[in-house]
Amino acid sequence: MKLPSGNDACNGSMDARKQPVAIRIASFLCYAWGIILVVLTATALMPLRSKPRALTAALAFLSIVVLVGAAYCLAGYLLRRRATSGAWFTGILVALTTALQLVMHLNFDGVNMTPPWLIVNAVLIVLFVANWTRAGAGRRGVDA
Repeated sequence: MKLPSGNDACNGSMDARKQPVAIRIASFLCYAWGIILVVLTATALMPLRSKPRALTAALAFLSIVVLVGAAYCLAGYLLRRRATSGAWFTGILVALTTALQLVMHLNFDGVNMTPPWLIVNAVLIVLFVANWTRAGAGRRGVDA
């Protein structure tokens, strides 16, 4: 019988240095993209504060972008813990946001966000396909 040792038993994850590089890159990319989306949404809201009608109209759309940004940050966190569920969550998030982006056409101050968003999602897909078997490695319970 094999029990988790030391840090694994306390925090449920392996040392970040033992994670595959591709998983660390995917986690960082998720964090970075989530933060970029939240910051861009906050900067888009600033000029609308003086226009209550425009703010009300844009609030529903911008709240979706904030939720997606928060979901990307959650995906980065789950990947950092090397949970298989994190890989699944990120894969589903990438698929849904890619489909949404093809319909939504996100623009911030004249900058089209569709190409960068699709590039981030494509890189995440490549990282997952190349490292799918290692995405949940080290997350074993008690072995008998």
